[in-house]
Amino acid sequence: MRSLSEFWTRVLGEDVMDGANGLALRFVEAAGPKQAKNRVHLDLKGGPEQLERLLELGAVRADIGQGDVPWEVLADPEGNEFCLQPPTPVDELDGGAVLGSGAVTAPVPRSVPDSDDDWYGRAVGIGVHWAAVCQDAADPQAQSKFWTAAAGPAWNVVAEGDWGLAMRHADDIRCPMLVLGPPLAEKAGQNRVYLRVTPNPGSHVAVETSRLVIEGARRADGLLLDPEQNEFGVS
Repeated sequence: MRSLSEFWTRVLGEDVMDGANGLALRFVEAAGPKQAKNRVHLDLKGGPEQLERLLELGAVRADIGQGDVPWEVLADPEGNEFCLQPPTPVDELDGGAVLGSGAVTAPVPRSVPDSDDDWYGRAVGIGVHWAAVCQDAADPQAQSKFWTAAAGPAWNVVAEGDWGLAMRHADDIRCPMLVLGPPLAEKAGQNRVYLRVTPNPGSHVAVETSRLVIEGARRADGLLLDPEQNEFGVS
């Protein structure tokens, strides 16, 4: 577990690991080895230099049946899949900006000025941009309604197609998107990678947990399950 956190710290930088801007990766010991493709993965954006660095740090190329796609499918040292998208000059997010199968461009709209202290607007770690968190979904529309309830009404659908849909925070548009789309991988026990949300100021874990159960979540072994049986946490 330590070696895995060290890998992602090298890739994404200390700010991410420390929860800069309210977004962080957390690592806990799994009950056993990885058995199947993860339902949740990260999408990064970078070029050939970043690909070379990822491979040097211990990532390997992975074949999950993606076929001939314009991005790299990789796995971290414990086999957790992630994607490296090529850089793109696209300035606006529209139906044509989506590459598909969970790999989505994350361009910065012209209306957002550059800022030296904008964590989301600059490359981190080895020079990658964290573009999206992607979760498999059999019914992206239904899942987006649930995750809007879970994450808050500021999260809006900004692009959709046969590949699924992408959601982005309306007031923080440089942050990684949440992408929901097929195919939905078969479950082999608890998801090794899952989302965790934090109550807004003034609310509490117990209140938010009860609210999400009303919205369609189900309690399971100290976590919650979304309508498609994906674990997530509230803390």
